[in-house]
Amino acid sequence: MAGQPVFMEVIGTKGMGKTSLLRSFQAIAEKNKALAVLFRAQKSDDLQRIIDELRNSVNEKISLGLLSKKYSEILNNLKVNREIFQISRDLPLGQTDQQNAEKTFETINEQLKVSAIVFLIDDVNQLTQISLKNLIDVFSKLSDKKIPYMLVLSSTGDLHISKELFRPVYVSQIRDREITELIEKNLAPNKLKMGEECLHAIIDDSQGHPLVLLTTCWTIYDKIKENERVISKGHYVAYLPTIMHNLARELFDDLYEGTSLGERDILRAIANLGGEASVSDIAHKLAKPLNTVTTLVLRLAKSGNVAKIARGKYRIFNRLYGKYVLQHCLAP
Repeated sequence: MAGQPVFMEVIGTKGMGKTSLLRSFQAIAEKNKALAVLFRAQKSDDLQRIIDELRNSVNEKISLGLLSKKYSEILNNLKVNREIFQISRDLPLGQTDQQNAEKTFETINEQLKVSAIVFLIDDVNQLTQISLKNLIDVFSKLSDKKIPYMLVLSSTGDLHISKELFRPVYVSQIRDREITELIEKNLAPNKLKMGEECLHAIIDDSQGHPLVLLTTCWTIYDKIKENERVISKGHYVAYLPTIMHNLARELFDDLYEGTSLGERDILRAIANLGGEASVSDIAHKLAKPLNTVTTLVLRLAKSGNVAKIARGKYRIFNRLYGKYVLQHCLAP
């Protein structure tokens, strides 16, 4: 709002709560009288999508009575060189394209007269490198001119963009103590308790991943009988096939189906090596060149299938996902 925005990159595996965090950021921005636009990135996006989503957000707020109709009239009267904005997803912006794009956003800011305009773009790793570069180039120029725009990007892996311009925010796992408190708090109103062995099994297998944890707990809670008062490890073991089915539907299927055959070989190799391995160990197990394996592992890290734990060493992002991968390996 002071004209010196610090852009942000929110990084975390799928299901870690990045979208929820962006919604919280949106609420904070709107509380401070800024115009906040939240949307999910798509592969075909270009700079025109930014304008379209801004228009959609304004019209939505007008319908809810949060903005007056003058904002919609301003955007409808705005002249945008669509050819320039659409070509940007395939080619780097030329000097004239860059200037026209900057002028368009300057005009929007001048005419809307809000304290700031914040774009929160989810799953930005879906964008092509050219689209991402063009997006950042335009907004960094606006920042240099102290025009109150802010850009918040979320991704499943590090986008390798300027840390001087973008402040990285890593969405971390829930800590063991927090998991224990969360489970106890939610079970208490129904006079239910969870046995220590069951609690430790859930903590170990969820590894602090919010969506894995919630899916696991809700599956067990939904299946226990009304007269039962203690949730045991026996319940967890008995309901694990249903938990895996629900996790596949909620999370694992999307991750796995987005991988190539070569990447699946890597995932299976890591799973067979205990869930974590060095790139050299994977290459040795698969009898593949080190550079080929490195490229595939980096792709898996970018998509959130694996996480880097040390230099040259990676692990499957969640223990139950490793189990899922091995089940697919054995499937006919």
